[in-house]
Amino acid sequence: MTLLEAMSPAESARRGEGLDLVCGLARSPFGWLLSAEAARGLCHLSFVEASSRTAALAIVAAQWPAAHLHWQPAASESLVAQLWNGAPGPNEPRRLWVRATPFQLGVWRALLTLKRGEQVSYAQLAAQVKAPAAARAVGGAVAANPIAWLIPCHRVIRADGTLGGYRWGAERKRAMLDWERHILKSQRDTDDHS
Repeated sequence: MTLLEAMSPAESARRGEGLDLVCGLARSPFGWLLSAEAARGLCHLSFVEASSRTAALAIVAAQWPAAHLHWQPAASESLVAQLWNGAPGPNEPRRLWVRATPFQLGVWRALLTLKRGEQVSYAQLAAQVKAPAAARAVGGAVAANPIAWLIPCHRVIRADGTLGGYRWGAERKRAMLDWERHILKSQRDTDDHS
């Protein structure tokens, strides 16, 4: 289970002042994954092109210029192991703590209701958040998602069934959707033979 909480406007305006962020890079099935986590939850998860500590910390520092950044790649490696390798995760719900407008938060919460392998169009997602005429705004919220994979914006496709864009690259999106299909097929095959 994942809990999504928005920062207050005051917390967001402080730009990380008084905040300790544990940051790290780890290799995922879809490339290098950069994470940043505060005591209240994961606040950044993105795919990056290089494994450079300096470049990774610059990405987090640009979002949280007043925060104290602590480099701990083991935290990112543990997260990757939980998300893709079946390692046990926390016994409590995973907490995400993000900067978001109320509209963005609604879109991201709707994405969290999708099951693995389930896809939704921008228009369907707009209807789900009770803003049927706002497919373009939904697209903006999807593109602004600060938590890759866990807030599954890769599951949003165009109404015609084509992939559409993805903040971290269309090829990565295709690979992620293929991976989910493969996992679901494997689970069904296992269930059929049980």
